[in-house]
Amino acid sequence: MSFGGSVAAMITSIKNNARTKRKSYFERDHSVSKQQTKLDKLLQKKASPKQLKAIKDKIIQENNKRNLRIILSTLIILITIYFFLQWLWMKYF
Repeated sequence: MSFGGSVAAMITSIKNNARTKRKSYFERDHSVSKQQTKLDKLLQKKASPKQLKAIKDKIIQENNKRNLRIILSTLIILITIYFFLQWLWMKYF
């Protein structure tokens, strides 16, 4: 009598049941005390209006630099493509 397949299935089933289940983010235990202490630490930090204005100016300046780089790189790529296409047109047509 061969019953190896059914025994193997039972063993696999027992192993799978014994494993710890993976929980999604929402099923995990998030204690309120940890979140509250983090929130309290964040709320204790205050910035003066002068510091806020400096931060805002810095962010605006960084955005302007990034936008300028994007525009310049796009223009360079477009000009390069234009000259390449013209070169192809003159060479083959």
